[in-house]
Amino acid sequence: MSNLTSANWKAWIDLQPIQPIPGGTLHVTGEIDTHNTNEAKLQKPSTTGF
Repeated sequence: MSNLTSANWKAWIDLQPIQPIPGGTLHVTGEIDTHNTNEAKLQKPSTTGF
């Protein structure tokens, strides 16, 4: 497993009327340093089962 450092994360939902996805589009920006590779992926969290 690699060591990650991240900072300056911001997220917002764009609710403009013309969207390809009903309910808006999620936008996420941030900085990440993987220390040994140039690849990082953002993925949806798994369901917690509540």
